[in-house]
Amino acid sequence: MGSYHFILLITIACICNASSASIFAKDVGKMSVLPPAHYDYEACMDNIFDNAQLTFNAKLGLDPALTWKNATELAEQVHMLIDKGVDSFVQVCNARQVYAYQLGATYPFCVNRFYLLNRDATPFADAVTYIHTYKHLEFICSTGFDVYQSNLACIVNAEHTGGTVYQACFYKFQQIVQNNPYRFCE
Repeated sequence: MGSYHFILLITIACICNASSASIFAKDVGKMSVLPPAHYDYEACMDNIFDNAQLTFNAKLGLDPALTWKNATELAEQVHMLIDKGVDSFVQVCNARQVYAYQLGATYPFCVNRFYLLNRDATPFADAVTYIHTYKHLEFICSTGFDVYQSNLACIVNAEHTGGTVYQACFYKFQQIVQNNPYRFCE
């Protein structure tokens, strides 16, 4: 009798699991027909995002007024800190880690140009520059950390030797995408 109940319990659990999986699959199917932008930024909470930015700025000694609204200035300040050397680079990475920790699961929703474009009438250039800055930090402070920090002097030299070539390339890309967003993935 005991093994019969055990088999019955297993069968019911499997049926319930399969039923839940098919319901989940139907919901996923519905989500895939909705425009992706609908889900890209709705989960970002403005107050958490703003506090994460304030903490990032404070950890680096940056003006608290630097936000996505003046992203070029923020990016330049962060870049100058990175260029100072490995210790300063590590400090920027630590601040970025705290920023990401504060945003938690909302990070991908907040570090998203659609979120910024829909907040406070953010200009396109600021949204793209802000997201580029944090995505760049995301890479160089994680996967690219070892290579970046061990080659920092060379990277800084390459950026400055070419004058404004490095920045001109980014701004050219930004203009192309602003004029025709469909070229973003080319």
